[in-house]
Amino acid sequence: QAGIPQASAAGQLEISARVLSRLVDSASRVVLSYPGHDKDRELRPSPLLEQVTVSENGLDDAELSGTFYGTLPGTAPFEIFQEQYAPDIDRDRPASGGSSLFRDQALCPFRAFAHHRLHADTIDTTDIGLNAMQRGSLVHRVLQLVWDRLKNSKALKNTSDAVLEDYITRAVNDAIQQLAGIRSDTFSDRFRRLEQQRLVRMVRDWLLIDLERPAFTVTATEKGHHVLFAGITLNLRLDRIDQLADGRLVIIDYKTGNVSLRDWEGDRPAEPQLPLYAITSEGEVAALVYASLKTGDMQYIGLAQEDVSMPGKVYPDASWESRLEHWKTVLADLGGEFLGGLAAVAPENDKACQYCDQHPFCRIHEKAQTLMVDESDE
Repeated sequence: QAGIPQASAAGQLEISARVLSRLVDSASRVVLSYPGHDKDRELRPSPLLEQVTVSENGLDDAELSGTFYGTLPGTAPFEIFQEQYAPDIDRDRPASGGSSLFRDQALCPFRAFAHHRLHADTIDTTDIGLNAMQRGSLVHRVLQLVWDRLKNSKALKNTSDAVLEDYITRAVNDAIQQLAGIRSDTFSDRFRRLEQQRLVRMVRDWLLIDLERPAFTVTATEKGHHVLFAGITLNLRLDRIDQLADGRLVIIDYKTGNVSLRDWEGDRPAEPQLPLYAITSEGEVAALVYASLKTGDMQYIGLAQEDVSMPGKVYPDASWESRLEHWKTVLADLGGEFLGGLAAVAPENDKACQYCDQHPFCRIHEKAQTLMVDESDE
């Protein structure tokens, strides 16, 4: 009733007729075409073309001669080639990046090229509430504040439940207040209370897991450091580093989603972050673990030089030193690929494309459709 465009079929028809009229009137001669068949089904021209003179047999060569449209069929065929390498990176000026550079290179070289050399990133989408990354950041921040106060497992065991509850609550409030300053529209009073309850419960449950471990000291939380590896200056940030009684280190990565140790395997590991931390660590690493913070299934998951008595699925690895050397070789090769400019659209598997934001750039789905057409022609 208000005449809003595209609000009704009649309104859409009127717009379409107007657009076609403008196109027809845009030049002294306008050539229109429509598909004659859809597989075995014969197609008719749109009723809108009734206002246009239509030639059933099309235009002959004489009519098309000298027109731009007429030159198109006679143009030279396109030369198709694949360029899989970008220019090398200047070795005198080391590249920089984080562990995501190696993950992207492992999953698909073009993805690493697009993200870390062209800086082609999608625009963040805004939605109601918090996304998974923001919720994970809150958990990271709360655990950082709690352990910056406790320092070690001895203090955790000697702190009363009431005092520990106060530590957690204060940390939760501080973390929420920090994020609420950025997302004030999200943190209504009701939402804030729900998020406080969720975080307090999650962190309290996780500290019960840490209570089961032998003595340890938390030497770093959310520690950022720079290291040169494979010609690349890495900007790394570790969630947490524990030091055991014998001085060896346990490198911990907090995860609120699913984790799999299979992602560390092979020549192109899907999640090389912790292996990268292990081979660039300044101290002897006793274990490399995920802190899985999934509600109802909290546990440590990882690999260790030997049994370190961590609750969950932390498996001793008899070939620990060999594994570290393998990771060093694999990750150095990936770094060499990146520095050498390898940028082929070659995803390691379907999962590599599932959460990739470069589809409009690499156009891999168009390539797949072309291959399907070629195979059907054969």
